[in-house]
Amino acid sequence: MADVFRWVGQSGSWSTTTNWFDVTTNAAATMAPSLGDTVYFLPGTYEVDGGGKAAAAIVQTGAHVTFGSNHAAYVLDDVSLNGSSSLAMHGAMLTGSYMSIGTNATYDIRSGSATLTTGPHLIAPVNTYFEGLFIDSGGSLLLGGTNMGVGDLENANDGMGNAYDPARDIGGYPAQGTGSLFQPTSGSPIAHLSATSVDFGTLHVGDTKSFKLTVGDNQGDGSGYGMQGGFTTNGISDSQISATPATFTAYGGGGSVTENISFTAQRIGSVTGQSINVTTQFGLPNATATDFFDNMKSVPITANVVDYAVPAFTATGYTQPWSFISTLPSGDQMLFLGELNRNDPVNGVSIDALNAVTGPGDKLSGSIFDWSPDGSMHVGGTDAFNNLGSGQAAGLGTLSEDTSQPGWHWDILLMSPTDSNDSGYSGSLAPHLFYIVDYVSPTPF
Repeated sequence: MADVFRWVGQSGSWSTTTNWFDVTTNAAATMAPSLGDTVYFLPGTYEVDGGGKAAAAIVQTGAHVTFGSNHAAYVLDDVSLNGSSSLAMHGAMLTGSYMSIGTNATYDIRSGSATLTTGPHLIAPVNTYFEGLFIDSGGSLLLGGTNMGVGDLENANDGMGNAYDPARDIGGYPAQGTGSLFQPTSGSPIAHLSATSVDFGTLHVGDTKSFKLTVGDNQGDGSGYGMQGGFTTNGISDSQISATPATFTAYGGGGSVTENISFTAQRIGSVTGQSINVTTQFGLPNATATDFFDNMKSVPITANVVDYAVPAFTATGYTQPWSFISTLPSGDQMLFLGELNRNDPVNGVSIDALNAVTGPGDKLSGSIFDWSPDGSMHVGGTDAFNNLGSGQAAGLGTLSEDTSQPGWHWDILLMSPTDSNDSGYSGSLAPHLFYIVDYVSPTPF
């Protein structure tokens, strides 16, 4: 029959019966606790040595217990450290199924130099091994020169939002040379990240794009140990980027969380130096997949905001008095060549298509339709152009004109422009007109 025992000694061996009181019989113990029994420690400071076994061990609030001496081994299936209590290993080792570190309680293996080298699922020499470890809010785990093996770990101190840190209140890690937490290789989760960068590509002011980034346990078959993880957004300072911290806890494999990142383009220019941080309780791909907290990863966020191409015309070589180019209220343009005498030659006037956008912008392509109402003018050359970058121009040809007839002469160039960029965007822009006008005097001047 399983009994309940209370420790009544101060410093002594687990196997010494006078150190125990048998609560079940309400009498002094006649034997030491063994596997199947429950033991507990009342408030006080105690040192236990020699090693021992029990189905459950309860360290009550105000009790401070040290297991020590000579590589002693303790097998305690279920260990509960209640508030403001502590359990310390001093040259001893401990294994079991489940440990709960309560509020303001501490489990301390900084001096637990003895190690378990064989046992269920062990992948490295450890001082302590539990299938499940729960650290309550305010509880702490102090690692030292030896390791602790654990299957499922849940740390209630991990925090919320950008304060999320699954290693919080696990002291001694990751200082070099100190102990660490290990999971078994069999069934251990590996955190999978759906992308290693977030690139929104090329956008225009006013555009909005979204990106889904997922992190989770890619074991996914229900057989793996559990893990915690999530995203923090304290690497984002650009107001064009929106994301909300998110976390998850999964047991048995397959858990994940998806971060929705959105970008609303507000100003022209490249976006760099931004990131979303991925934190998981276990290794990301290419990690050792054996060690907790080897997982911090910063995922860069980039974007390029550009303006639409601006179709325009420009001209060179117009030297007649009173000649000029102007922009009309409609946004179209006019080249006025002034007043000419009959049969004056018009030489050297070249017409170009221009992408008049300033700063980062799309590429301009288009076709040209040339029409003169009286047939007296014509721009000879190409009728198409392609991929003009910001401020770039393409020659369309030179202007020729028959000035034998007096009066007003007109030529109209109609540009049908298209707009594109490297992200694959392509669209049409409003047609753009260029009027070429002069006046041939009936009498010489």
